[in-house]
Parts: sequence; structure tokens; C-alpha cells
Amino acid sequence: MTAALLLAAAALAPQAALAALGASVTLVGPDPIHPGEVTTLRIELSNSGSTPITALSFPHQPQPTPDRLPGVLPNGLRIAGAASYTCNDPNGNVSSPGAGVLTAATGTQAITLTGGNIPANFGGTDGSCVILIPVTAGSSTGAAANYAYTISNASVTGTDGSGPVANSGAVTQTIGVRAVDRPTITKAFSNGPAVLGGAPATLTFTVSNPNSIALPDFQFSDVFPLAGATPALRVAPTPNAQLSCPGGGTVPAFAPAPGDTTLSATGGTVAPNNVCTISVDVVANTTNGAYSVDAVNTINRSTQFANGLGLVPAQDASATLNVRSPLAVAKAFSSGALASGEAASLTITLSNSASGPLAITTFDDNPIDGRAPPAPG
Repeated sequence: MTAALLLAAAALAPQAALAALGASVTLVGPDPIHPGEVTTLRIELSNSGSTPITALSFPHQPQPTPDRLPGVLPNGLRIAGAASYTCNDPNGNVSSPGAGVLTAATGTQAITLTGGNIPANFGGTDGSCVILIPVTAGSSTGAAANYAYTISNASVTGTDGSGPVANSGAVTQTIGVRAVDRPTITKAFSNGPAVLGGAPATLTFTVSNPNSIALPDFQFSDVFPLAGATPALRVAPTPNAQLSCPGGGTVPAFAPAPGDTTLSATGGTVAPNNVCTISVDVVANTTNGAYSVDAVNTINRSTQFANGLGLVPAQDASATLNVRSPLAVAKAFSSGALASGEAASLTITLSNSASGPLAITTFDDNPIDGRAPPAPG
């Protein structure tokens, strides 16, 4: 065979291997979408050859970077529901479930197919397989974004009986994500200060959604602050938990028990342009030997709060409650001044602002005027 013929054969072989297998990706549904809103990727794999393509797979694993949905979650696309996979044989125009194993797990970004078959072209109509994948987007900042899903050149492979085939050229579909505002989470105490053994204070959490779309699956945890090595607060003997998510929202699971020093709420939905409020009664737990401490209670916006859209509030939720002892001591003399040898009375008053008796174990007032006696000599 001459060199010219060898070159011609080499040029023709790749074209034949690539021409039979085609790949395209389009969008069925809205574009752009809000975070959390669902649209559908439509992947079509076609066969223009006269024999079926078998052992179909994508993405082809030797690719340097396997094709997957773009972005780093929560800032990116993710699979939002069950995918469908059907193939059409133009010989009789028969549609049937696709062969092989399609993997597209909800919440992930990987889409793979192994062991597929594409029917042959018949009567000028390509055999085809169509994969429909519901996808959505998340966002941590609420900023607008665009994400491009690409099926790379030669990343879809198979065999048509004559040898390996692969798609020729990359195809891309871009999905836009609309800008939204961040939610807020705040907390507040009422009925302060909290007195050891005294009446409870009410701790209220408020999650606000300023957007025209729902804020799904919000959750938070709250660890009560310490006084020394011990939590300064605890859930009251009667927690009196109250939850409200008006406007079609869903209250989270929230079940504080008496004595708890950590709270959690999971699975709530804040309706569009609305709020959810969650409250519980708490009582003072310790002052660590001091008369009074300020308990600064904070929910970290990034590590202790989350939601189904991935949005992170702009600020932590923080509130301060003063925790103090119920014991107060006062003393007074009956006269403002005394002459030498003159008598007067001293009154010491111990008061208890708790709701129960307070046992006094020690008492010492020496010297009574607060001044040490002069040294001898």
C-alpha cells in the first residue's frame, strides 16, 4: 500500500468511528432558575449507523476530568430528582426503557451510564436514547450565576460491531441562576435577668425569608454558653416550646427537654416573604460562684445554620442574658454618726429573689464597719 493510501485510510478510520455516535444536551424547563427551582437537562445519544451501538458508556473514565454537573456545592448544580432513560428504535418506532445502568443520585453531581445500547438508524431516522435529569442550583451568597454542563469530546463511547465509536466534539448547555437575598436568623431573650431558682426567661429564634421563593429545610443548633465549665442556662422544667411558620410554611422538628443545654431544630420551611419563630423557656443554671454573669448566646451563621438552598445569612444570631444569684445582702446603721460610747443598731438584710427557699450555709461580717482594727502599739 502506498504512503498516500495509508494516509487516506488513517484519516477515514477516525471519522467513521466518530460519525455514528452523536451526543447533544438541551434544556427542558425554565431558564434561568431561582436557587431550589427545578429544570431538566435533556441528554440525547444518537446512532446514525446501520448497526446498533452496544457497550455504551459515559463519561469515558480515561477523560482527564469526568463530565459532571458544574460548581462546588452549594454553589453549583445538583441532581434534584429521579432521572428517566428511554431509547427509540426507528425500525417500528418502538420506545423502551434504556439498557444498562444509569446512575444519577439525587443531591449529587455525577451522571454516569454503563452498558447501554443505541438502536441502529432505519429509513433515514437515527436510533436514539434520551436521558432526562431534573437539576437545581444552590447558592451560599445569593449572587446570580451561570453554570455550563458539558459533554466532552469522545467522552461517550461504545462499539458498533466494527470497532469502537465515540462522540465527536463537545456539547454544552448553560443554566442561569437568579440572584436572591440572604435569609436572616436572630434570637432574643425576654423576662431577663435569669435568676438562679427564679422564673424562666423565653428564648425566641426568628428565621426570616425575604425572597419570593420558599426557604426549605432550614435547621439550626444552639449550644448554651458556659459560666466556667458549666452551661449558664438550661431548658426550663416546663419547656413551653412554641413554633409558628405562617403563610404555608412548615414548622421544624423541635423537641427541647427539661434540663437540655443544647437545642436543635430541623426540617422547617419558611414561606416566601415570611418568617418562622421558635421559642422555648430557659432558666439560670449557674453563675460559677459569681453574683452575676452575662451569658452571650450565639448561633454561627455558617456552622450552626443551614437550609436547602445553601444560603448563608450575613450575620450570626446572638443575644445576651444576664444570669445572677438570687441572694442579695444589705446592711445599715440606725445612726449616721455616733459619739464615743453611744449605742446604735446595725441591721443586716438578706433577701432571696428566687421562687423557693434559699439555704444560707455561712455568714461572716467581721469587722462590722468594714475596717480592720488598728495594729497593737
